[in-house]
Amino acid sequence: MDWYERNGAQLRYKTSGATGAPIVFIHGLTCSMEHWRFQVKHFSARHRVIACDLRGHGQSSVGNGPICMENFGADVAGLLRHLDLNDATIVGHSMGCRVAIETFRHESARIKNIVLVDGSRRTAGGSADEREARIHNAVRKQGYKAYHLAQFGPMFTADSDPALRDTTIAECAATPEAVGVASSVSSHRWDAGRIDAVLSGVSAPILVIQSTKPDPNTLRAPLHVGEVTDYMHYVRDTAVKAPSVQFETIPGIGHFTMLERPDDINRHIATFIG
Repeated sequence: MDWYERNGAQLRYKTSGATGAPIVFIHGLTCSMEHWRFQVKHFSARHRVIACDLRGHGQSSVGNGPICMENFGADVAGLLRHLDLNDATIVGHSMGCRVAIETFRHESARIKNIVLVDGSRRTAGGSADEREARIHNAVRKQGYKAYHLAQFGPMFTADSDPALRDTTIAECAATPEAVGVASSVSSHRWDAGRIDAVLSGVSAPILVIQSTKPDPNTLRAPLHVGEVTDYMHYVRDTAVKAPSVQFETIPGIGHFTMLERPDDINRHIATFIG
């Protein structure tokens, strides 16, 4: 493992593989670089692969900067500069999709492709202030442990591997409460106030790999074969400067696509980047 410092935070990353075009993997809310382990192993044969822990996540410290999408993106952009990466493919999962787009805003010249794995856009349920208040109220009423389980349990299906499900939920629950709550709040605020402007400035090809969609009863619902979601349409319609926006659906699974169907994820990314 290696480290670099930005705004007082010690940020952990790992590089592996050959000297081919770099691929940078960005995890989601309360996750860590280990959730990309199958992709790191697969792509290291032909690419220089970098996985990182966002500030406050995994083994990275919080530092002086706030826990927010803007700072996460600036951190990853700083990592690109630190390693002097060029022609990089940036791959984000869930919240990491937002971070990938923010990273492009900071370092567009170094980024060749963007891959968004099961991203979303949180716009329902009132204003950003109202949604933030609901998050804080839910944490106070339920306790953070119960709140976390209520959010992450629906990210898997009845057919998910129970061991993988339980291990992943436990790993995510190890992220400090303050980091988890701040990251969730920032996701809502970023979607309410910044996503349109930042995404519309992306001028790199985009691949959207989707496995779930919002559901009012279960929070998330698996997709059917070939289904195209509102989020996928949104990315295509908003990223007006991107030379291409491609869709791939991985049906019948939950939100942690790269863990439940690693071979499909690897194949789609490999085909996209050539």
